[in-house]
Amino acid sequence: MNLMLVSLGTFGDVFPFVGLGRALQRRGHVVHIASHEQFRAFIEGAGFAFHQLGRVNALTGSADLYGPRAIERITEDVLVPAISPVYDLVTGLDRDRWTVLAHFFCYGARLSQERNGTRLIDRKSTRLNSSHAN
Repeated sequence: MNLMLVSLGTFGDVFPFVGLGRALQRRGHVVHIASHEQFRAFIEGAGFAFHQLGRVNALTGSADLYGPRAIERITEDVLVPAISPVYDLVTGLDRDRWTVLAHFFCYGARLSQERNGTRLIDRKSTRLNSSHAN
């Protein structure tokens, strides 16, 4: 199976996808990871093909992430700007060859699933749910 793992946010959001990707590779799957440019060296250094999500910035080094306006900052800086790049990336994949496993912040992946039939596994914070029924 070919899997495109898509993660947004901070190092804490991206690192688990690298661990998951390694486990999937050990099981014989082809795994690519899409994320922020700031994580390219880490992802490629872990042995994965990297796909940049446009000009969406990662959430790093800011105390604002823990304050009363955190959700506003996350929404304005990452969630909304990432919709189109994520949608474009996953829509451009061959639906018959690729399955997308996306961080729950990746609303563009959900839109592609609804509009185009993209095979999507939506990563929730505590479990994996498959949105694709066989």
